[in-house]
Amino acid sequence: MIKKSICALIFPLIILLNTRLAFAVSLIPGGESIGIVVEYDGVIISGNYDFEVNGTMVNPKNNDINVGDIIVEVNGVTVKNSETLIQEISASLSANKEIILTIDRNGVMITRTLSVYLDTETNNFKTGLYVKDSLSGIGTVTFYDPSTSTYGALGHKMTDSTMDIDVSFNTGQVFESYVVSVTRSQDNNPGEKIATIDKYALLGTISINSEYGVYGTYSSLSKDNTYTIESATIDEVELGAATILTVIEGTTVESFDIEITELKRQSQPETKGIVFKITDERLLDATNGIVQGMSGSPIIQNNKLVGSVTHVVLSDVDYGYGLFIEWMLEENMRQ
Repeated sequence: MIKKSICALIFPLIILLNTRLAFAVSLIPGGESIGIVVEYDGVIISGNYDFEVNGTMVNPKNNDINVGDIIVEVNGVTVKNSETLIQEISASLSANKEIILTIDRNGVMITRTLSVYLDTETNNFKTGLYVKDSLSGIGTVTFYDPSTSTYGALGHKMTDSTMDIDVSFNTGQVFESYVVSVTRSQDNNPGEKIATIDKYALLGTISINSEYGVYGTYSSLSKDNTYTIESATIDEVELGAATILTVIEGTTVESFDIEITELKRQSQPETKGIVFKITDERLLDATNGIVQGMSGSPIIQNNKLVGSVTHVVLSDVDYGYGLFIEWMLEENMRQ
């Protein structure tokens, strides 16, 4: 649930419970809106189009060049971004060379021939491909761990909603974000936070983008009134009153009331272990329910960090799902 756009001291209490580790950790709760920018290890093909050459329709998919393929080389030259790709294709055209792509397809390197044609009227070349080298969006920080300068955010994997595929990223960064407005949710049509990303205000880097959130190291902690609270184990989370921390305007983190209505006592990670309902009239007035960009908002209960918001219940947007903080801490330890 991420809007595409425009981040502790570890006490020596580690209890082995079945295959699960239960943590008692002091964390700085988040709630800040952040801009997330990740870069592919190459240039990803995000779409294709037909064009006509001498009365014949041409499309690169006919040469087995597909959406989701990552171009890593053109004629043996390494391609790191879209600019390099354009330069290499232009050089190949002027030299009358055949254009050979080296493609990473699900971790397997393959070669394919790309047909490229020069449009003499516009002096531009056509490939039939739409490509990009990065992906950006907004989400919410769940926690900061001051003992390791690490953070966890989002509560689920950052994916490209325009492509129904799972792709890996090379590097990434997180930046400060400013919420301009909110599009209200309706049942079966979730709203979204409209926000800008300040790429001059770097917060940190990304080292993990997994099914259970985005994790990395922060170099700047842009947060007022910093305090720590203890994390809760799964067994400590209860049905009943709780709060979430999130931003609905500007950069101000606010606390809003929710009610935890269902708990799944899990022995392994899953992003929908907590079911909750928004009960805070201020938040409902502003958003009418869970909205995109709220993913990662920390869930607080009994003055403990118990989890993070991950998804909206589409059939009733007053309700949302959450990920237990225990799973996020396990994921954060992989850094």
